[in-house]
Amino acid sequence: MWIGKPGVRPLRRSDAFTIPFALMFVLLVAPLITTSVALSMITRSGMQPLPGSLDPLTWSLRALGLALLIIPFIVRPIQAGRTTYALTDSRAFVVIGRRVISEPRGNGPFLVRTNHAATRMQVMFGPAADDGATRIVGALSPTGGHVPRLVFDRVADVAGLQAALRLGATG
Repeated sequence: MWIGKPGVRPLRRSDAFTIPFALMFVLLVAPLITTSVALSMITRSGMQPLPGSLDPLTWSLRALGLALLIIPFIVRPIQAGRTTYALTDSRAFVVIGRRVISEPRGNGPFLVRTNHAATRMQVMFGPAADDGATRIVGALSPTGGHVPRLVFDRVADVAGLQAALRLGATG
């Protein structure tokens, strides 16, 4: 009935925090940590650190900050490219790489959400369980205290998925 992929936006609302945090980490926190380690060495043991001996620490901390800055822009498109959602009249499927996860549709999804602009959609299938025993597939966190078994997250084809959900509910 319907096949789709998660949409990928270059910037998300959460990036408004991540990008400045990563920049501050690279520019301020990494040098401060290195300086505090050097001062600690001087005051505790009386040893003067050798010039350049703390460079690996500084560069590894800066690499960590740059990873926070760059990885979301690389990992998100790769994950979205490897993920496919499918909906039949009886089952919902998420294909991640070679792994296929399916869930019976039953009476339909237990949660359907769209963003304010109706350009992205999230649909959760499977019995909602509050015990945390089921795995989350396709989403990073539970919503509303429920742990869905299968999630279509950030679906870009909102109209197509809505039509397939209505068709499955009536047909």
